[in-house]
Amino acid sequence: MFVVVPNELRDAINVKLDAALAGHPEATEKDRRVLYGQLLSYFNEHGCLPDFTVTKKEAPHADGS
Repeated sequence: MFVVVPNELRDAINVKLDAALAGHPEATEKDRRVLYGQLLSYFNEHGCLPDFTVTKKEAPHADGS
């Protein structure tokens, strides 16, 4: 499915993604696409972009904790 996204909204989303991912060199293009889609969905529902941070998910311990 294709969605038309105004340039201003695309740019605003990319600015937020750039800032959030700046400290995460391990983030992939797939990660960025997923986050972009989530931000676009949030905007469609709420009419604004949220403030957010990206944190690295910790791997589970071998004992399951």
